[in-house]
Amino acid sequence: MSGVVLPVVLLLLGSAPGLARSSGPGLTWALADPDSAVHQGEAVDVSALWDHLHSLKEMVLRLSQQAVDQRLTLRSMETRVQDQQIKFQKHSEQIQGLETLQVQLNTTRDQLLGLTWSRTDDLEQQNSAQDAQLLALETRMEAREAEVDDLKNKNTVLSAELLGELPFLKTRLRASESTLEQQRRRNAVFPVVRPGDGTGAPGGSELAELQTRMGSCSAQLEVLQNQSRDTLVSMESRLLSMETRLVSAEMSLDSAPIQVEPPMAENTDQKSMLSALEVQMNASAIWTEAMESRARSNETTLLELQKQVSGVDARAGVLSRLWAELHTNTTDPTRVAFSAGLTDSGAVGPFADETTLVYSKTLTNIGQAYNQTTGIFSAPVRGLYCFLFTVADFLNGYRGVYLYRNAQRVFFSLELNAHGGYASSSTGVPLLLEAGDNVYLRLPGSYRLYDDNRNFSLFSGFLLFPL
Repeated sequence: MSGVVLPVVLLLLGSAPGLARSSGPGLTWALADPDSAVHQGEAVDVSALWDHLHSLKEMVLRLSQQAVDQRLTLRSMETRVQDQQIKFQKHSEQIQGLETLQVQLNTTRDQLLGLTWSRTDDLEQQNSAQDAQLLALETRMEAREAEVDDLKNKNTVLSAELLGELPFLKTRLRASESTLEQQRRRNAVFPVVRPGDGTGAPGGSELAELQTRMGSCSAQLEVLQNQSRDTLVSMESRLLSMETRLVSAEMSLDSAPIQVEPPMAENTDQKSMLSALEVQMNASAIWTEAMESRARSNETTLLELQKQVSGVDARAGVLSRLWAELHTNTTDPTRVAFSAGLTDSGAVGPFADETTLVYSKTLTNIGQAYNQTTGIFSAPVRGLYCFLFTVADFLNGYRGVYLYRNAQRVFFSLELNAHGGYASSSTGVPLLLEAGDNVYLRLPGSYRLYDDNRNFSLFSGFLLFPL
């Protein structure tokens, strides 16, 4: 510090006016101006000089302090500058990191957008495939519904046929019971004759026809039941498969929006499509329940038909036993009676030529003298026979039939239906026949008759007494 202050003091002393350094060992200052009258030859006041020096020293100290303060300030400023440079460098590094992060974010965004669009396209393709599957499934279900309707119609037709057959079978059963009662009454009067000529049991053809029809109905019912069972099993398996597909579709549809939702916010249309698809699946489930209900209804109908057929089988068994009893008690060839209906098909004729009428619905045939295949009655013994026949129709015009014995016309029954609507006429005639004579009815050309399960048109005959 003194090395700095001393030069400054010397510099200040040298600059003080009127002072000069004298030679000698001591430090003596004199006035520099020799011409001065006041201070000439006099020494400078040392105390004033020391005061001046002291003030200079204080000034130098102040300057030194100021210089120290400035250096401290400068160092503080340099430290701040260095800190600012470090901060700036850090900010630069942060900016570079942000720029790198921005690039990475842009790349990630592009990748996410590409992945989003790719998944959206995949989801749209899956939805299209599911729509196609649903359409195909709906088509199949409609086809199955049509099959079920056809099966229901077949069941209805079969039920109608069975119901139509039931009155006919009941009528035949009542007629058989009446015939059996008559035979029992006759057996109480006449002795029992053993079968000897192999003519067969009375009513055998009728019983065979009844058993054939019952067997055919049972077979048809069994086939229909098997078809219904197979169809129901197939429908149940397909419905289970369809439900599995619907469940998998619901699961895929539930998971699809979760995969797409994070990268994109504009999937409203997709959600609406999924909602529509869910509505379609709900409708399909409702339709499936309706199909199951219809299948259960068909099963109930089949069970009812089985019960009806079981009842008919039971009545047929009773009829078989009655015919067996009749076979064991009625083998007298003089006991002859028959009655047969024309058809269940409705109108018969008109034909271009005269045609033999075949009364195919045998109601009674004791003695087996009537052939329901040819429509011809053959007299088993010589005797007096009585024949009755009824003709019916519902159209305006003439109706009538010829009664033939062998190849000879015996009687012509003719009636005029002038008012239209159902009309019938009945005729009876006794005939003396030899054994083997044939009696039958023929329909004239251009004439027609009508009959159904109510038996409007009948042909009957019986032996009054043998001769």
